[in-house]
Amino acid sequence: MVYNVIHRAFSEILMMRHILLYQLAVLILLTACDKKEILPGKRDEIPGVTTVKDVESSGKRLAVGTANLTSPTVVSTYIDAAGNKQHNSPNYKVEGLNKLKWKSSIGRGPVHSNIIAFGDHIYGIDAAGNLVCLSQKDGKKLWQQHVAPQPDDAVFMGGLTADNGIIYIATNVGTVLAVDAKTQKEVWRYNIKCPLHGAPLFVDGMVIVVSVENNTFAIDAKTGKVEWSMHASSEQTAMADFGTPAVHHRKVICPYTSGELEVYDIRTGLQHWEDTITQSDMSQSGAAISHIVASPVVFSTYVLVATSDSKIALYDAESGTKIWECDVGTPNLPIENSGLIFVLSGAGDLVCLSSKDGSVHWSMNTKKALVNKDTKEENIRVVGPLIVNGDIAVFSNTGSILLVNATNGKVKTRLTPEVLKNCEIVKIPVIVNGCMYITSARGDIYKIE
Repeated sequence: MVYNVIHRAFSEILMMRHILLYQLAVLILLTACDKKEILPGKRDEIPGVTTVKDVESSGKRLAVGTANLTSPTVVSTYIDAAGNKQHNSPNYKVEGLNKLKWKSSIGRGPVHSNIIAFGDHIYGIDAAGNLVCLSQKDGKKLWQQHVAPQPDDAVFMGGLTADNGIIYIATNVGTVLAVDAKTQKEVWRYNIKCPLHGAPLFVDGMVIVVSVENNTFAIDAKTGKVEWSMHASSEQTAMADFGTPAVHHRKVICPYTSGELEVYDIRTGLQHWEDTITQSDMSQSGAAISHIVASPVVFSTYVLVATSDSKIALYDAESGTKIWECDVGTPNLPIENSGLIFVLSGAGDLVCLSSKDGSVHWSMNTKKALVNKDTKEENIRVVGPLIVNGDIAVFSNTGSILLVNATNGKVKTRLTPEVLKNCEIVKIPVIVNGCMYITSARGDIYKIE
C-alpha cells in the first residue's frame, strides 16, 4: 500500500551557535548547546571540550563525582510504550541477568509492536495482527485474538496500552480499538483511515493516537468517539518507529515526524505551545534528519525531545521555552535520573549529559565495546538505554548486554548469556516484578532473572 503524504520544507534555519568570550585568555568555546534560558546551578566545563565529538577526541571526561541515582525499584505493571506516561524509565531493580526462566513466542515475526505487562500477564501483537496473552509465570500462551488483519504481506506496526483491564490498540491499517483483557471481547472500534505506527496513550479517560500523516486524535475511552483532533505538518517518511505522546499535568505532548512538537490540553485539544527542532546543517541529505521518532520524556517540569539523527532539546513543559539544545540525536528513549541524562545515539554512542545545561559529562561507543572475533562493528545494532541496578544497560542484536558505569562511562561488564546468543534484540526490554522480558525480531520472548 502506498500512502501519499506531503513533504514539508523547513521554514527556518537553526540559529548559529553563540560564541562566549572569556576574560584575559580570550578563549573561544564552540558550544553544542543553543541556550535561551539556563536552569539554576553551577556548570562544570572542560575548556575546549563541549561536544560529544570533542570529548571522544580529547579523551577527557567531565567530573561528576559519584552518580547519585535514585534507588533501584521494582515495578509491578508496564502498560505504556515506555513503562509510564512520562516515558522516563526508573532505576530498575533486577534479580539477575544470566538465568533463563522461560522462552516463549508472541507469534509470527518480525514483531514491531511494544509489549505491555499487567495482572500476571504479558500482551503483545505479532506480525499478522494477533493480540497475544502470555503468562508471566511460565510463558504459556493463554489466548490470542486477531485484531488487525494485514493487507497483502504487510507487517503489523502499531502498538498497545491498557487501563483498568481494557487494552487499547492502534494499528497500521488505520483502526483504533479497545479489547477487554478478561473476556477477549472487542469493546469498540474506530477507523481513522490512516496508518498509526506508534502506540496509543491512555490518559484522563482519553485514548490519544498519532497517524503517519501527523494527525492527532483524542478518542473517548468508553465510547470510541473522537472528541478532538489536530493536524501538524505532514512529512514523507518510511520509518517504522514513531514516538508516543507523553503527559505533563493536563497536557499531552505530541511528537511529529516533521520535527514539530505540539502541546495540547487533554480534554479540549486547545494548543498551549509548539516548537520545531530542525537540523543544524541544511546541506545534510536524508529524510530522517529532523524526524522525532523517540517519545518525549517528561521529568519534573521539563520535557526532553530528540530527533533521530541530529538534536536533543530540553523545554520548560509549561511555557514551551527552550532551555538548551545539543548535537546529540537518537531514535531511542533518553533517560533522566538525578540531574543526569543518558542517551544512546543511532551510531551507538552512549552519552551522559547534564540536565542543567546539556553539557557532556562522558561519552563512549557501545558498538566498539561489543566487538568480538565473531562480530564486526558495522554489523552491530544497539538499543537502550535502561538503568538496571544502578548501571546503564545497552542491548545488541547479537544477544549481548553491556553494563556501563553511570559515573564515568566505563564498561563494567559484557554479558552474552548462552540462551541469548541467537536472540536479535531490536526493542528495549520490559522489566516488571524484578524480571526482564526480552523480545527478538522474530517474535521470541525470553524471561531473564
